[in-house]
Amino acid sequence: MAEISAKQDTPVVSKTVPDFVETEYRDPQTGTLIRRTVYVTEVSGTRALDLYSGWDPVKSEPKFPLESLPTRIYSLVTLQRLWLSHNLLTAIPPEICSLVQLRELFLHCNRFEAFPAHVCKLSSLEILWLDSNQIKEIPGEIASLKSLCRLHLDKNSIESFPDQLCDLRNLEVLYLNDNHLTGISENVGSLKQLRRLYLHNNKITELPNGITQLHSLVLLNLEHNEIRHLSREFQIFQSQREAKEAVISVGHNPGVSVSAPKLKVFSTNTSRNSSRSRRHSDQVDNPIKVYTEQRKQRPSLPDQYTHRKLSMQF
Repeated sequence: MAEISAKQDTPVVSKTVPDFVETEYRDPQTGTLIRRTVYVTEVSGTRALDLYSGWDPVKSEPKFPLESLPTRIYSLVTLQRLWLSHNLLTAIPPEICSLVQLRELFLHCNRFEAFPAHVCKLSSLEILWLDSNQIKEIPGEIASLKSLCRLHLDKNSIESFPDQLCDLRNLEVLYLNDNHLTGISENVGSLKQLRRLYLHNNKITELPNGITQLHSLVLLNLEHNEIRHLSREFQIFQSQREAKEAVISVGHNPGVSVSAPKLKVFSTNTSRNSSRSRRHSDQVDNPIKVYTEQRKQRPSLPDQYTHRKLSMQF
């Protein structure tokens, strides 16, 4: 009888290498080429890639700014959250469309002069930050982002509020403050889910009747515009919303008097708030506390720092 060997083959254990991308940045001072390997992380089931460049508080500039996206990023088809803030990006290539599961995209504090149109093909997108760029126009293609619930376009150079923006029926939070808007689409009343609308620091001269159809609003900021008349319909709408503890802020407009009937003016002074206060205001239940208690309790922090920190709250 043949002898049976008791020796068994050692099982092969396969080690899965985490997804990653490699970035390069040449230091303008020394000319040194700096390479970074950034890995995809997974927290609470969300696969995320963080290509935020980091901020140098001494030089007041990004540490490792990207001028273009690493091509490997487009193979990460299961990615759900992507941070690209505080870089030197001016465009997003069409290959971004391969990220079919992407739900959150952070592109604030870059150098976009035009809205990156290819982003509008990301049908799963729910959160989009494009503030603090030089965008002048919102394209009609934005209507394709049917799942979008948060849109940040503040601190740009946008001049018009297009009708297509009103097709985003799931939108709950919209930042358009600190732009060059002169008016609002009459179709704004179609945004039935909208809870927070930031339009302060623009050049808006009058309000459409459609704004009184936003019955889900808990916060509307219209301060520091050029509004010279508030219709009776708007004042009734304001009283109804404030009776439900909403904040409707219309101060610092040339035609708004604090003595107007049923008219409350909350001096929010949000143009001077740190971005930490402004962003955090979306996370609380009672918006009145945003403009009273929170500013006293929270220290002011540089925008470059707080953009990053508050992104992580999602």
